[in-house]
Amino acid sequence: LSQEGYNEPPPVILTDPVDLFIDGFHTYLRTERGLVEGTAHFYVNIARLFASERATGNGIEWANVCAKDVTNFVTRVCRGRSLSSARAVVSALRCLLRFLQLEGLTELALDHAVLSVAGSSSSLPRGISSAEVTALLEATDRQSPLGCRDYAILVLLCRLGLRGGELIGLTLDDIDWRAGEIVVAGKGGRRDRLPV
Repeated sequence: LSQEGYNEPPPVILTDPVDLFIDGFHTYLRTERGLVEGTAHFYVNIARLFASERATGNGIEWANVCAKDVTNFVTRVCRGRSLSSARAVVSALRCLLRFLQLEGLTELALDHAVLSVAGSSSSLPRGISSAEVTALLEATDRQSPLGCRDYAILVLLCRLGLRGGELIGLTLDDIDWRAGEIVVAGKGGRRDRLPV
Protein backbone atom coordinates (compact mmCIF):
# COMPACT_ATOMS: atom_id res chain seq x y z
CA LEU A 1 0.00 0.00 0.00
CA SER A 2 1.18 3.52 -0.73
CA GLN A 3 0.99 6.38 1.77
CA GLU A 4 -2.42 7.36 0.40
CA GLY A 5 -3.80 3.95 1.36
CA TYR A 6 -4.37 2.40 -2.05
CA ASN A 7 -2.46 -0.09 -4.13
CA GLU A 8 -0.41 1.39 -6.92
CA PRO A 9 -0.93 -0.37 -10.24
CA PRO A 10 1.90 -2.68 -11.26
CA PRO A 11 4.20 -1.34 -13.98
CA VAL A 12 3.12 -2.20 -17.49
CA ILE A 13 5.37 -4.83 -19.06
CA LEU A 14 5.50 -4.50 -22.82
CA THR A 15 5.73 -7.74 -24.77
CA ASP A 16 4.49 -6.77 -28.24
CA PRO A 17 7.53 -6.09 -30.49
CA VAL A 18 5.93 -2.97 -31.98
CA ASP A 19 5.10 -1.57 -28.53
CA LEU A 20 8.64 -2.29 -27.31
CA PHE A 21 10.14 -0.56 -30.33
CA ILE A 22 7.79 2.42 -30.05
CA ASP A 23 8.61 2.81 -26.36
CA GLY A 24 12.33 3.04 -27.19
CA PHE A 25 11.69 5.47 -30.04
CA HIS A 26 9.54 7.67 -27.79
CA THR A 27 12.29 7.74 -25.15
CA TYR A 28 14.80 8.75 -27.85
CA LEU A 29 12.52 11.57 -29.06
CA ARG A 30 12.07 12.99 -25.57
CA THR A 31 15.58 12.54 -24.17
CA GLU A 32 17.94 12.69 -27.14
CA ARG A 33 16.00 14.92 -29.53
CA GLY A 34 14.28 16.99 -26.83
CA LEU A 35 10.95 17.08 -28.68
CA VAL A 36 7.90 18.43 -26.92
CA GLU A 37 5.27 15.81 -26.11
CA GLY A 38 2.85 16.87 -28.86
CA THR A 39 5.48 16.52 -31.58
CA ALA A 40 6.81 13.30 -30.08
CA HIS A 41 3.26 11.89 -30.01
CA PHE A 42 2.79 12.64 -33.73
CA TYR A 43 6.20 11.11 -34.60
CA VAL A 44 5.34 8.01 -32.55
CA ASN A 45 2.03 7.58 -34.41
CA ILE A 46 3.83 7.67 -37.78
CA ALA A 47 6.50 5.28 -36.47
CA ARG A 48 3.81 2.89 -35.23
CA LEU A 49 2.20 2.83 -38.68
CA PHE A 50 5.52 2.09 -40.37
CA ALA A 51 6.60 -0.47 -37.75
CA SER A 52 3.23 -2.25 -37.91
CA GLU A 53 3.69 -2.77 -41.65
CA ARG A 54 7.08 -4.37 -40.98
CA ALA A 55 5.89 -6.57 -38.08
CA THR A 56 6.20 -10.32 -38.40
CA GLY A 57 5.46 -13.15 -35.99
CA ASN A 58 9.01 -12.91 -34.64
CA GLY A 59 9.41 -9.14 -34.36
CA ILE A 60 9.87 -6.27 -36.77
CA GLU A 61 11.77 -6.76 -40.03
CA TRP A 62 14.02 -3.71 -40.39
CA ALA A 63 17.02 -5.23 -42.19
CA ASN A 64 15.29 -5.46 -45.57
CA VAL A 65 13.70 -2.00 -45.61
CA CYS A 66 14.55 -0.27 -48.88
CA ALA A 67 13.95 3.10 -50.52
CA LYS A 68 10.91 1.73 -52.38
CA ASP A 69 9.26 0.76 -49.06
CA VAL A 70 9.86 4.28 -47.75
CA THR A 71 8.50 5.97 -50.88
CA ASN A 72 5.41 3.74 -50.95
CA PHE A 73 4.71 4.44 -47.28
CA VAL A 74 4.99 8.20 -47.72
CA THR A 75 2.74 8.12 -50.78
CA ARG A 76 0.05 6.15 -48.94
CA VAL A 77 0.14 8.05 -45.66
CA CYS A 78 0.30 11.52 -47.21
CA ARG A 79 -2.56 10.95 -49.66
CA GLY A 80 -5.39 13.33 -48.75
CA ARG A 81 -3.40 15.26 -46.16
CA SER A 82 -2.80 18.99 -46.18
CA LEU A 83 0.60 20.30 -47.24
CA SER A 84 1.69 21.04 -43.67
CA SER A 85 0.47 17.65 -42.42
CA ALA A 86 2.30 15.83 -45.22
CA ARG A 87 5.49 17.73 -44.37
CA ALA A 88 5.10 16.69 -40.73
CA VAL A 89 4.77 13.04 -41.82
CA VAL A 90 7.97 13.35 -43.87
CA SER A 91 9.83 14.88 -40.90
CA ALA A 92 8.60 12.13 -38.59
CA LEU A 93 9.63 9.39 -41.01
CA ARG A 94 13.09 10.89 -41.55
CA CYS A 95 13.58 10.99 -37.79
CA LEU A 96 12.48 7.35 -37.48
CA LEU A 97 14.83 6.24 -40.25
CA ARG A 98 17.78 8.04 -38.62
CA PHE A 99 16.89 6.30 -35.36
CA LEU A 100 16.89 2.92 -37.10
CA GLN A 101 20.40 3.52 -38.44
CA LEU A 102 21.59 4.91 -35.10
CA GLU A 103 20.33 1.78 -33.33
CA GLY A 104 21.98 -0.48 -35.92
CA LEU A 105 18.64 -1.86 -37.11
CA THR A 106 19.45 -0.92 -40.69
CA GLU A 107 22.75 -0.17 -42.39
CA LEU A 108 21.28 2.14 -45.00
CA ALA A 109 20.81 5.88 -44.55
CA LEU A 110 17.19 5.62 -45.63
CA ASP A 111 16.31 9.09 -44.39
CA HIS A 112 17.75 10.29 -47.71
CA ALA A 113 15.12 8.22 -49.54
CA VAL A 114 12.30 10.35 -48.09
CA LEU A 115 11.46 12.88 -50.76
CA SER A 116 10.37 16.41 -49.93
CA VAL A 117 6.71 17.25 -50.19
CA ALA A 118 5.93 19.30 -53.28
CA GLY A 119 4.23 22.60 -52.73
CA SER A 120 4.91 26.26 -52.28
CA SER A 121 8.35 26.92 -50.90
CA SER A 122 8.45 28.07 -47.33
CA SER A 123 10.06 31.38 -46.64
CA LEU A 124 10.56 33.56 -43.65
CA PRO A 125 7.60 35.70 -42.71
CA ARG A 126 7.79 39.27 -43.93
CA GLY A 127 8.48 41.74 -41.12
CA ILE A 128 6.59 44.93 -40.50
CA SER A 129 8.06 48.39 -41.04
CA SER A 130 9.49 50.61 -38.29
CA ALA A 131 6.52 52.95 -38.70
CA GLU A 132 4.11 50.05 -38.17
CA VAL A 133 6.02 48.94 -35.06
CA THR A 134 5.91 52.48 -33.68
CA ALA A 135 2.16 52.77 -34.37
CA LEU A 136 1.55 49.41 -32.70
CA LEU A 137 3.51 50.39 -29.58
CA GLU A 138 1.85 53.79 -29.38
CA ALA A 139 -1.59 52.16 -29.54
CA THR A 140 -1.12 50.54 -26.11
CA ASP A 141 -2.43 52.30 -23.00
CA ARG A 142 0.67 52.38 -20.82
CA GLN A 143 -1.28 53.99 -17.97
CA SER A 144 -3.09 50.73 -17.15
CA PRO A 145 -1.55 47.47 -15.89
CA LEU A 146 -3.01 45.58 -18.86
CA GLY A 147 -1.61 48.14 -21.28
CA CYS A 148 1.84 47.96 -19.65
CA ARG A 149 1.76 44.16 -20.03
CA ASP A 150 0.73 44.47 -23.68
CA TYR A 151 3.51 46.99 -24.30
CA ALA A 152 6.12 44.68 -22.72
CA ILE A 153 4.89 41.76 -24.83
CA LEU A 154 5.06 43.79 -28.04
CA VAL A 155 8.54 45.12 -27.24
CA LEU A 156 9.85 41.58 -26.64
CA LEU A 157 8.26 40.32 -29.84
CA CYS A 158 9.63 43.23 -31.90
CA ARG A 159 13.11 43.56 -30.44
CA LEU A 160 13.99 39.93 -29.75
CA GLY A 161 11.85 38.19 -32.36
CA LEU A 162 10.52 35.71 -29.81
CA ARG A 163 7.98 33.05 -30.76
CA GLY A 164 4.62 33.17 -29.04
CA GLY A 165 5.37 30.00 -27.06
CA GLU A 166 8.70 31.40 -25.89
CA LEU A 167 7.00 34.56 -24.71
CA ILE A 168 4.20 32.73 -22.90
CA GLY A 169 6.75 30.62 -21.00
CA LEU A 170 8.63 33.62 -19.56
CA THR A 171 8.57 34.32 -15.83
CA LEU A 172 10.13 37.12 -13.77
CA ASP A 173 12.86 34.65 -12.72
CA ASP A 174 13.98 34.51 -16.37
CA ILE A 175 15.04 38.16 -16.27
CA ASP A 176 18.48 39.05 -14.88
CA TRP A 177 18.08 42.80 -14.35
CA ARG A 178 21.71 43.37 -13.26
CA ALA A 179 23.18 41.67 -16.32
CA GLY A 180 20.46 43.06 -18.59
CA GLU A 181 19.66 39.58 -19.92
CA ILE A 182 16.64 37.38 -20.34
CA VAL A 183 16.67 33.57 -20.51
CA VAL A 184 14.36 32.22 -23.20
CA ALA A 185 13.28 28.57 -23.27
CA GLY A 186 13.00 27.58 -26.93
CA LYS A 187 12.13 24.44 -28.85
CA GLY A 188 13.65 21.18 -27.73
CA GLY A 189 14.43 22.43 -24.22
CA ARG A 190 17.01 24.87 -25.54
CA ARG A 191 17.68 27.90 -23.30
CA ASP A 192 19.20 31.05 -24.74
CA ARG A 193 20.42 34.21 -22.98
CA LEU A 194 19.42 37.35 -24.84
CA PRO A 195 19.96 41.03 -24.03
CA VAL A 196 16.89 42.78 -22.64
